[in-house]
Amino acid sequence: MTRSQDQPPKTEPKEKADPKGQTVTLTGCVDEQDGKWVLVNGQTMAIIAKLAANGFPTEGFAKYMGHKVNVRGTTSSDESGSTFKVREIESISETCTAR
Repeated sequence: MTRSQDQPPKTEPKEKADPKGQTVTLTGCVDEQDGKWVLVNGQTMAIIAKLAANGFPTEGFAKYMGHKVNVRGTTSSDESGSTFKVREIESISETCTAR
């Protein structure tokens, strides 16, 4: 009996699972780090995505600071890394705490 039968086969990297231009929804907490808006995991505070406003002023993120939100948009990559271009923000909770 081998353990390799219990493990799923390796799949393609996640980057290919999210084709360019496809609208996706991410959930996390809005935070500001080094002067840039980011979406972080509420439990670990690890960065999920760098945020950029798409169709509204960047200052619009300020009212969601510390909130748990759903953000809808697309992923864009350039020489500085990957950025999530937010088209819509939906507040889930006014607080973002680890439980």
